Amino acid sequence: MLCKRGESVLSKVSWAKVFNWNLNKVKYFFKKLVDLQLIAIVPHRNLFHIRLLYYPQWNKPAGISAEQDDAQFQEFWDKYHETTQMRKTNVARAKREWALLTPQEKELAVEEIDTYFYYLTDTRYCKQAVNYLKDKTFLDED
Repeated sequence: MLCKRGESVLSKVSWAKVFNWNLNKVKYFFKKLVDLQLIAIVPHRNLFHIRLLYYPQWNKPAGISAEQDDAQFQEFWDKYHETTQMRKTNVARAKREWALLTPQEKELAVEEIDTYFYYLTDTRYCKQAVNYLKDKTFLDED
């Protein structure tokens, strides 16, 4: 089991020990966090795997402001849809995936749009922007 940044794999019993709470309070707490869309529970058999949805935004490098990041995302969003001529859909999901990328990956994502589209054999199978980011298609080798 690989745990990425912003993720944790601990049993609910372990969380109860960490917080010094009873198990019902832990379950209620995590349910509230899911309802508030602060965490996602990654389904596993016999494991309690959580992912903080906005971890990268909470831990940005000091030099990057929210405005700069939004501008960079907007540049990606506009260029992707201008190049692929696809409908602009799922912007919120795309922003979430964008937030999970490193600064280097963000630059690559913008730079490799033309390459991705050029090598598509059939434009009917062009990915939505959110899937382009989620699958990290920009890292594919030519």
